[in-house]
Amino acid sequence: MKDERRIVAEFLQRCNTYAKASIERKQERGEVDEIPRWQAYIEFNEHALEEIANGTLDRWFTQHENGNQEPLHRLDIDAMEHFHRSTWLKHGHSTRPVGVSCTMAS
Repeated sequence: MKDERRIVAEFLQRCNTYAKASIERKQERGEVDEIPRWQAYIEFNEHALEEIANGTLDRWFTQHENGNQEPLHRLDIDAMEHFHRSTWLKHGHSTRPVGVSCTMAS
């Protein structure tokens, strides 16, 4: 759980670094209308970082088994043969067909 907490915290910190840079760019360009949204985003991330640090969000990082839900597991792609690895990666990132149906009123 410690690694997961660290990874999420680092991600949120990077998001805030980006948001602060965006605020600076917008100030330089005079685009001040969007700045409050970026500030709110930073505040939200800061709050989440505090809750990660003090343990409030620990339940997010523990595995819960609800009735029909299968336990989560990790795939070790380095241990897979090329075919299996490429199949997992291809299906994880490829587009899916979309079916559209409609009716026409006369």
